[in-house]
Amino acid sequence: MEGKLLACALLGVTMLAALPAAARETAQAPEQEALRQRQAARMADGFAHLHGFGEGVAAALAASSSAQRTRRVEGFNGKLTRKTYRQPGIELTTESGGGNTFPGSLAISRAGYPLPLGLHIGDRRGAVEDVLGASASGGDTLVLKRTEGEGCADPITLTFRDKVLARVDWTWESCQD
Repeated sequence: MEGKLLACALLGVTMLAALPAAARETAQAPEQEALRQRQAARMADGFAHLHGFGEGVAAALAASSSAQRTRRVEGFNGKLTRKTYRQPGIELTTESGGGNTFPGSLAISRAGYPLPLGLHIGDRRGAVEDVLGASASGGDTLVLKRTEGEGCADPITLTFRDKVLARVDWTWESCQD
């Protein structure tokens, strides 16, 4: 009987010792959620700046350059004309149909190319993640998307090589914003 009482007493002490740790985790949960929300807000702001910047570069490149390649492709509503524009370290594809032209994709890999928010191709990954509010993630890519409920995701992919920003890709999805 004494052994059972001692075991119950030890179990009770163990449970009491664990309680403050659980209470601390509960207290930290709002702080972690607040941090997550701040990071999400910074990433959404970073996405907005990069997205608008990409649209501007795409429009300027299409207006000031001649297409390197033009071909007809089948789209959702019939035939489209797909054009590819290239400059050193920059490639843009556009699609035209029904009197409208819209960007399909843009890739920038030119070393030192200035991006919004004070970023440049060639910046260290840590500096890029600090500006964008991104948590350190593994792998060589960081993908930014619109927050949920805002139409198309229109992803922006940042590619790193040796922990340095090597390329940024914009993809505009075929849906209505």
